[in-house]
Order: sequence, then C-alpha cells, then structure tokens
Amino acid sequence: MKRAVIMGATSGIGWEVATILASKGWSLGIAGRREDKLKELRLLCLQRAEIVSGSSAADDTVGEVACENMVVTTSQMVEYQIIDIEKEEAPQLLHQLISRIGGMDLYFHTSGVGSHNKELEPLVELQTCSTNVLGFTRMIDTAWHYFKTVQEQLYVSENAGNSDGGLGFAGNEAKAVKDKLNVADDERSVAGDELGIASDRGSVADDERSVAGDERSVAGDELGIASDRGSVADDGRSVADDRRSVVNNKPRIADDKPMSGGNRPKIGDCMSYGHIAVISSIAGVKGLGPAPSYSATKHFNNTYIQALAQLSRNVRLNLPDAQKVKLKIYFTDIRPGFIDTPLLDTSKYHYPMLMSVDKVARKIVRAIERKQRVVVIDWRYRILVFFWRLIPNFIWERIRL
Repeated sequence: MKRAVIMGATSGIGWEVATILASKGWSLGIAGRREDKLKELRLLCLQRAEIVSGSSAADDTVGEVACENMVVTTSQMVEYQIIDIEKEEAPQLLHQLISRIGGMDLYFHTSGVGSHNKELEPLVELQTCSTNVLGFTRMIDTAWHYFKTVQEQLYVSENAGNSDGGLGFAGNEAKAVKDKLNVADDERSVAGDELGIASDRGSVADDERSVAGDERSVAGDELGIASDRGSVADDGRSVADDRRSVVNNKPRIADDKPMSGGNRPKIGDCMSYGHIAVISSIAGVKGLGPAPSYSATKHFNNTYIQALAQLSRNVRLNLPDAQKVKLKIYFTDIRPGFIDTPLLDTSKYHYPMLMSVDKVARKIVRAIERKQRVVVIDWRYRILVFFWRLIPNFIWERIRL
C-alpha cells in the first residue's frame, strides 16, 4: 500500500488531492495549521476509503507484515498532524507523522501563500517569503533526507540479509520447514525399521510355538508401538507439508533483493525510491508586478526542485564496503494557473481562465502517478507560458498587468 504525506491539506488543492488519493487506496498523513479542518478531512478520507473497499475504515484497524527492519501497513490509514512549516519544530513533527502511517512513498507540498501587493507592503512581502521560501526549503529538505536515509538503511539491511543466498524472510522460513520435513522422513524411516524387526520376531514366534506365547505377545506390543510411531511420523510430515504450502503461497515480500545498483526496488514495494511533488505556479516563469514576492518565490520553488533533481542524480548513498549506489528520488513540479481556491480573492479581482479545484486535483494526481517531471496544468496555460517565455525583458517590463 502506497503512503503519502500532504503538507497544506486543510483547503484547496491539498484537500482535493487527499480525497482522491484516499479513494485510490493510499494511506495518508495530512498536515496543516487548522486542526478542525484536519479532523474533518480525515473523516472524509476514511469515508472515501470505506466506500471503495466496502469495509469499515473508521476503526483504524491496521495489519502489519515484517519486512526486515521495516513495517508495511496492509490496511488503509489516515492520520493528521498540526504542522506550521515556518516553525523550527516542523521537521520533527513531520517525522512523527511519517512514523504513524508506517513510512512515506510520496511527499506532496501544497503549502503556500500569495496576494496582490501593488503597494509593496513590507509585511506582505516578508510573510510570503517566509512561507514560500523558508518553510518550503525546510520541509522539502526534510523529505529529501528522509528518502536518502531510508534507501541507505534498506540497502544495508538487504545486503546483510542476503547471506543465505538471497532467500530473505520467506526463504528462511521455507528452509526451516524443509529441515522439519527431513526430520519427519527420518522418524518414518526409524518406524519402518522397527516394523521390520517386529515382523521378524513374529516369524520366530510361529516357529517356536512352545515358547512363543509370551514372545508373540511382546512382538505384538512392539508392533503396536511401531505403528504408533509411523502414525506420528505421517502426522509430522502432513504438518510439514501444510507449512510448506503456507510458505509457497505467502507473498514474497523480501524476495527481490537489491544486490547491486542495477537491481533496485520499485515504487510501491517494501523498499520505495521516494517521490517529492510540489505545487509551484506559472507565476514563476516571469516576474509579475502586482505580486512581486509571490512570483519571485514561485520561481525559487521551480529552480530549487530542479537543483535537487540534479543533485539527486549525482549523490551516492553512504554505504559500507564502498558500494556505488546512486540516490533515486522522483520530482514533480506542478505549475497551475488561476484556481478557484481561498488563495484568490475573486470578489476584488478578475482572474482569467479560472479553473475548478476538483478538475485541477484530478490532473495533479494523474501527473503524480505518471511521475512527470514538470507539469503545467491546462492546455491554455501551456500556450500562455510558451509565449511568455518568448517575450524579451525590455518588452515584458513595459506590459501593464
């Protein structure tokens, strides 16, 4: 089961994406500053999960399967955590939330602020920078280090667990059952030998009738004992066969071991690469006069994610024995246009090509599932951004927005 943490889930895009992922069976860790909204969203996500699965998810029953030193949840979970990304304790709270849902495959960052500020009020500009730059960097770096640490721990533990030839957890149990089968075979062989001895004694008793009465009785007792042992051996073999059947039918959680850089775990397996997706904006393409700090911080988001994507491709995991394994994290930079969310004050300003949040959320989830690197939501904005890039700066700076 895939697990996602959504930062900024109390409204807008984060809220809608959470409900969609819940309906798709994801375990979720939702975070934001408003506890009442987090509780409401949690119940809604559990209801969506219950409708899809056809079973009650509200009881938060969680099954677990051991996978070396990791724990994989086998039923859907939704947990929440109050997190203010501008606070220094935010990374610690994020780790607590990750722990409560059993790990993290996707970190989805939707927290952000922005507003018109033609008067260039300092407090507005500084607040926007604090959330969209400092808070953004704090949380993205925490997610990046989490995925790096998990990959290092998994590679170390998996390589250590391959001393049995790569059988892993299920393979060790199968080997134990095989040993029990051999013991049962030995017991049955001993019982067969005792049966043969008892038969010989019975034959001797027939030839020596004068003295055979008592001996034949003894032989009969020994034959009964041997038969009982043979029955016990059969039962032992039957139990061993049943155990072998269980092992053969058991999901091979730890079979595919990453023995080298070319044999790595896949997303959604027990050992996940990791995926960081962020909401930036098409506003990061050019500086927008009516919203200086907003467009500047969104450009920072675009560039920072690009820098981390490049860094991740060139970073090697800190592994013993000089193993050369590169870090692998997927990045998705989502750049929507104007969306009908509380972030936009539609009562005071007119926003062209305004999109509904549910439509945008569906496209975002599709982009995340496809692991697209950069996504401009809606074909109209893709065309707009294309022509924006062609406008020289001396012309762009003379345009009145």
